[in-house]
Amino acid sequence: MELMNDKLKKQILEADENNTKVICKFFYPMGRYTFYILSGYEQDDDLIMFGYCLSPITPDFDEYGYVSLKELEGIPMMERDLYLPEGKTLEELGVEI
Repeated sequence: MELMNDKLKKQILEADENNTKVICKFFYPMGRYTFYILSGYEQDDDLIMFGYCLSPITPDFDEYGYVSLKELEGIPMMERDLYLPEGKTLEELGVEI
């Protein structure tokens, strides 16, 4: 599966750093590792994205942080949620922070 497309990349790059609406969601189907993307910027030949991460270890380690597109693409089986409702906050999606 292609994790990124031009439309998503544009939305991520145009999002303000204070954006609270989730633009896209990447997840690992064999565990709880999930990244809700809120904004991002380009660095060299990569896309650095900011969002909320559900730790693959335990909820105690869930946090806001950065992830690169190349890093996500390097994880076998990583997927993008194709059915994520648009314009929702983390809270509206039921994510416990």
